[in-house]
Amino acid sequence: MSDKKCYACEGTKPEDWFDYRCEEHNTCVACGKKRSEITCDIWEQRIGFICADCRTKRVEDRIKAFQSEEHDECDFYSDDVIICPICGYEHKCDGEDPAFYEDGDHEFTCADCDNKFNVNTYVSTSYQTSKIEESKK
Repeated sequence: MSDKKCYACEGTKPEDWFDYRCEEHNTCVACGKKRSEITCDIWEQRIGFICADCRTKRVEDRIKAFQSEEHDECDFYSDDVIICPICGYEHKCDGEDPAFYEDGDHEFTCADCDNKFNVNTYVSTSYQTSKIEESKK
């Protein structure tokens, strides 16, 4: 028996992605299957995990819903995020992928739906000047 306390049993919010959950609460957030019963991959989430089957279904539903909406090219222009044109997921700059900071065309893989798409990055440089105040001697 672990001396760790399950945040769900205690009625507290998880502070970390991997906060302890007892066997009863260590379940897929979508289908409720216990982690010990799942044979496929899982994806950790702040409130638990989601099994691969449920994640696939969620992604398919999200893509279908997003694609059923009408979009034009302006919907995919942003100054601060990369928007997936397939599922609509907004990727925030991670500081590592060149698509966020290097001019040009980049192939990008959506972290949500795993589809690849093109990103055209435009880097802009701005300058501001001011006079140096002369000191009196």
